[in-house]
Amino acid sequence: MHDTRALVKMIELFNRVHELETALTDEQLRAILLRTNSWLMYILQISSGNFHK
Repeated sequence: MHDTRALVKMIELFNRVHELETALTDEQLRAILLRTNSWLMYILQISSGNFHK
């Protein structure tokens, strides 16, 4: 739950990625991509029961 809230807050902070001329740097865009990918993989693992403690 906390990870999801943190991800949503980050996306709200960088909610300008859909604009054609965004002020975000390539590094910021990569950070969003990496964090989102990490979150999605986490959710997929725990939802499929493949989460290892």
